Amino acid sequence: MKQLWSALISADQETKVINQRWSEIYEECFKAVKGDQWRNKQAACLCLSDLVLGPNRTWKELQSHYREIFLTSLGLL
Repeated sequence: MKQLWSALISADQETKVINQRWSEIYEECFKAVKGDQWRNKQAACLCLSDLVLGPNRTWKELQSHYREIFLTSLGLL
């Protein structure tokens, strides 16, 4: 996946693109987490982990999504 991402977006633009499209990426990942296929769930969890722990991520950005992430994560356990 990293190779595909690197082919599409240069390293110096990566943070900028993620910050611009954060909410869209989050929504797509969250849909996959709630899906039926375990492979998609696993990939979506890894993606959400990278989004949440990403560089320069602030509590302000995550606060509105925290409850949803927390409760869904408990359901996956």
